[in-house]
Amino acid sequence: MRNHDRGELAKDILLAVAACGAIVGMVFVFSALPGLAHIFRLFGANNNRERMRIRQSICGLERHGYLQVYKKGGEEYIKITPLGTQMMVRRSIILMRPVKPKKWDRLWRLVMFDIPENKRKSRNALRFALQKMGLSQIQKSVFAYPYPCKKEIDFVAGYFKIRRGITYATANNIEGSAILKKKFKV
Repeated sequence: MRNHDRGELAKDILLAVAACGAIVGMVFVFSALPGLAHIFRLFGANNNRERMRIRQSICGLERHGYLQVYKKGGEEYIKITPLGTQMMVRRSIILMRPVKPKKWDRLWRLVMFDIPENKRKSRNALRFALQKMGLSQIQKSVFAYPYPCKKEIDFVAGYFKIRRGITYATANNIEGSAILKKKFKV
């Protein structure tokens, strides 16, 4: 079993249950008692210490409402909850990266937004997501990127329900682009 940072094991378990659940209709069945044999094999838990870490992570996910563990007909089931699904979407937004083409088309993509104060949390989440996607902040509400990223921006904006406050533009030149070219190595 690879070393996981604090909280990363739980996220990986949630991802594994979500992935397996998508294959088997959002419910995954473990047949052997204590019901975690498949998860143990999946994560390569070979000793009691590693198995205990996995059990603790699953209990924590259940305690926070991301997973539901229950028995039915003598078999143990683990089901991802709607809250767990929502967490997975958030995590996928954070891990999302626009595809980098082989050759730069010499155009800059600008993402500008004006989100009202009553949606401050969504605005801050958008800013965080743009930074995690690799966009460079030029001003408080203006980000630049050298490659196409409209699909990713639309997905994030749709998730946070703030699409109307975002403008996506393409520009030939940006003042101070030498710094951006150096940062993006283009």
